[in-house]
Amino acid sequence: MYAGAKKNADGTLTSWMQFSHEELGRESILAIRQDVKLLNANAVGYCLEKPLARIAARRRLRPEEIDWFLPHMSSEYFRQPIASGLAKIGLPIPPERWFTNLTARGNTGSASPVRHARRTGAQRPLAPGGKDVVLRAGIGPVHQRLPSSHRRLMHANEVPERSAPLFEGRHKAVYVVDEHGRYLIAKSGGTEAEVSVTEEAVSWFARLAAEARERARRGETSPLEVHMYRQRMDLPTLAQATGFCAGRCAAICDRPGLPGERARPRRYAEALGLSLAQLQSLD
Repeated sequence: MYAGAKKNADGTLTSWMQFSHEELGRESILAIRQDVKLLNANAVGYCLEKPLARIAARRRLRPEEIDWFLPHMSSEYFRQPIASGLAKIGLPIPPERWFTNLTARGNTGSASPVRHARRTGAQRPLAPGGKDVVLRAGIGPVHQRLPSSHRRLMHANEVPERSAPLFEGRHKAVYVVDEHGRYLIAKSGGTEAEVSVTEEAVSWFARLAAEARERARRGETSPLEVHMYRQRMDLPTLAQATGFCAGRCAAICDRPGLPGERARPRRYAEALGLSLAQLQSLD
């Protein structure tokens, strides 16, 4: 994957800085791109064959022991190369033990393994002690033996329903298992670990905002830095929200006072959900 450049015939990249504004738009130079030739030539070998061969040797896997093979495929193009790769490493899994929802749901990205597991469990409950192999794109295969008791999986009756004060009454959807080992979606108010980590992150941003406010009060930096941290953003996040590069955002934060018109202060105000007056104020 690459962005902000044009790939040349010899494989080198030409930076976006070498193009005019018209060329940047016309040729979509800033768009995220993928070299599919490299993907097609290397994906199966590096994401399936090499890592799965090591896992199979370490776990002593045999194809007849594997209950389900859940491959995340971005395209049906990869079905045959994956099957050939499995056979190459001595782990030919029959097609009837494959499960993918690609043709029904499309490429669901990082959610694909969880959605696969849920749909597989709906067709055939995931039995304790069963063996499944999940192929995650860009990461490789994962072998999972379901424990005899689902201690590593949250049960439906273990979901914290009461929302933590930090979440202000909001909930989120989580995957859990019922007494039969089937995946369900439940409403969660946040686990103790999630609340602890979130509180730490909020405290960290509050501390950064307080330090930035002192610098701004001394006339050393811009109020923009204060509001950035108050909105729980950092420089890369602010850059994404405004469309400016992170270096430009950092330079504006390091200058005392409100950004001048050339710096487009309204863009920063909109990204932070503030008015220009609020952006200039430290209160």
